[in-house]
Amino acid sequence: MTPWRNPAEASARGPMDTGRGLGGLAGGLTEQAASWTGLPAGIAVALGNVDAHVTAPAAKSTGNGVMLAVRGTSTCHVMNSDVLAAVPGMCGVVDGGITPGRYGYQAGQSAVRALLLVDTMRVGGREMRVTVHDVAREAGVSIKTVSNVVRSQGRFTEATRVRVQEAIDRLGYTPNLAARGLRSGRLGVIGLIVPEIRNPYFAELSDAVMRAASAQGYLVVVEQSDGDPERELELLGGQGTRMVDGLLFGVLGLAAGGPDLAGTVTAPTVVLGETIPGWETDSVSMLHTEGSEAATRHLLDGGRRHIAVVGARRDEGIGAAHLRIQGYEQALRQRNVPVDEQLVVDVAAWDRAHGAAAIAQLLARQVHFDAVVAFNDALALGALRALEAHGFSVPEDVAITGFDDIEESRYSKPSLTSVRPDLQDIASVALEYLLDRINDPQRSQHARQHRSSCSLQIRDSSRNPVSVTTQTMVAR
Repeated sequence: MTPWRNPAEASARGPMDTGRGLGGLAGGLTEQAASWTGLPAGIAVALGNVDAHVTAPAAKSTGNGVMLAVRGTSTCHVMNSDVLAAVPGMCGVVDGGITPGRYGYQAGQSAVRALLLVDTMRVGGREMRVTVHDVAREAGVSIKTVSNVVRSQGRFTEATRVRVQEAIDRLGYTPNLAARGLRSGRLGVIGLIVPEIRNPYFAELSDAVMRAASAQGYLVVVEQSDGDPERELELLGGQGTRMVDGLLFGVLGLAAGGPDLAGTVTAPTVVLGETIPGWETDSVSMLHTEGSEAATRHLLDGGRRHIAVVGARRDEGIGAAHLRIQGYEQALRQRNVPVDEQLVVDVAAWDRAHGAAAIAQLLARQVHFDAVVAFNDALALGALRALEAHGFSVPEDVAITGFDDIEESRYSKPSLTSVRPDLQDIASVALEYLLDRINDPQRSQHARQHRSSCSLQIRDSSRNPVSVTTQTMVAR
């Protein structure tokens, strides 16, 4: 884009050839501009063949190459169809306001050229945004190339990416989601429903989903269901679904199914969790059973034989808790260790408070235990705190493992052994499934299921003095 200078700076550089219109702006302004040097740094508008009226101190003239200067938030009213047609997105005889700012618009193929430095343009009260056409013109590439760079799709060189990005930065371009939706029938937005954003696992999952979506040019709107079935139904079938192209649904309350989910949910949806009975839709989960089995086996390998479970929900025959207790029991049976129901503690919620309460309950019942398998890290951290409060040393007296490997587990004292799910894989596969449904909603395809692998991160809370293993992989 042709450089510009404010009147106070440019007037010292001498006159320019007024017959060349914008072409000489970089070399200086007309001598007439000297009368404008009292204006502070602001907006210079170069117009040709124009009748103009300005409401700020400046000049009014008619002729080829006239210069107008506007300062502050004053408005320049221009009435000239040729000039307005030269400005991107404007045409016809319009009496419109130009709000000064910092981004530049340069006219394209026109006998009359104009350089406008603005934040936004308002024509007839309507705001004119920087468009992908402006970016393409500025970068000297096609509109398709700009779109590819913005979405990180298609083929383009690094030099082209840099040139487009520099143009985006100069013009302050942001994608117009509403316009995209009108053209394609899509909004470029997906909804993510999670039970509780305060839960560190769901916070980290949300981060992984947002990063995966951003790489595909999508924004993510996060909603919280509190695990309430009615709230989940509302989010799945309510008015809000019209504002997104599809949904990623972290299920909790409806894990056992619900009333006519297939008829209620019309937006493309992928379940983040186990398959919901009676609803034929894609789902992405993790190896709950194998992860819990690996954690329990690790404790058995360390000589522990009285391993408590914190986080059970024995009244549920489906879901993560059900699958994780299966893994716990499988590991015990493989080592011929009997399952002691007194060691299994049911909880209402997987948080620190319930983890601490579970330990207090075991101690109050005088149940002997030398290890704890907690079904998530929040429960494990609560259990760890309760054990310390009651005078137990971890791992010397009681070893502890968690599940989810949230960031806090690496920094607790002692650091927490935990099963790490592959969140990046969960997010990317879920998004892949969802975009397949969004892009081709009529495709005939059976519901797909994907379970991401896990790994056991062995840390101080369960490590034996003779142990040298730091990570045990859990096979897919």
